[in-house]
Amino acid sequence: MAAYRQQAPARAVDLSACFTDLESYVRTLTDWVDAQRDAPLAPMIYATTEPQTLQRIQAQYGDKASSERVEQLFAALAAALKANGFTRFIVAGGETSSIVAQTLGG
Repeated sequence: MAAYRQQAPARAVDLSACFTDLESYVRTLTDWVDAQRDAPLAPMIYATTEPQTLQRIQAQYGDKASSERVEQLFAALAAALKANGFTRFIVAGGETSSIVAQTLGG
């Protein structure tokens, strides 16, 4: 992920934004991905973070709520991108990829 992030458009998930206004944040990310449509490499949105940051997030929102919100984000984002004409998705992570596949009808 680190190597790809240095070569392609990449953006980290802001979990606070997911909890504040998920719908608005999905629109923000959809617009960002759409703006990268002509980039030579696919844009990447990632939720991976440092262990200390993860502990802080989980302390603030709870372990289960944090992971569920990330899954909700990626599912909603995939649906929004599909509605905007995107047809190819690269998704890593077992539960996240499963949720996205279900959302996209796979």
